[in-house]
Amino acid sequence: MEITKKCCKNRILMFFCIILIVLNSFIACLGPAASTYTVVFQTNGGSPVPETQIVVEGNKVKNPGIINKTGYGFGGWYKDWTLTYQWNFAKDTVINNIILYAKWDIDYYTVDFEAYGGVPAPSQQNIVYGGKVITPPIMLKTGYAFGGWYGLPPILRTVN
Repeated sequence: MEITKKCCKNRILMFFCIILIVLNSFIACLGPAASTYTVVFQTNGGSPVPETQIVVEGNKVKNPGIINKTGYGFGGWYKDWTLTYQWNFAKDTVINNIILYAKWDIDYYTVDFEAYGGVPAPSQQNIVYGGKVITPPIMLKTGYAFGGWYGLPPILRTVN
């Protein structure tokens, strides 16, 4: 009876050893756990602010999409605060914690003047967002009196 108990204990012990060896081999095959890094988006006044992303080392950042800022066009996400090196969502991978910075290009608006035969016909003006149009000189046209500049829509709105 005593020999049977010892054999049984040895078999159980051997079984658990084999299980541990198999598990250890499996874990070793997985390699060390991959590091994760934080990606923060600095919008520089734009909205909405994208959520912070947790990215596994060597993987790509998900493009958070375009954000908005009144009077500006979105110029992309950059790796540095000086906005020199643009982040390429299709190619760049994460190797440490990073901040991506939004670039903004000021909006310009083109103002065209329709002289309808008046002279001197004013030149086109490019106006920065929030800027004011420089009033062109009064025009002359035979048989007409200059009535001012009007914007569309509606045509009856006076431009100041």
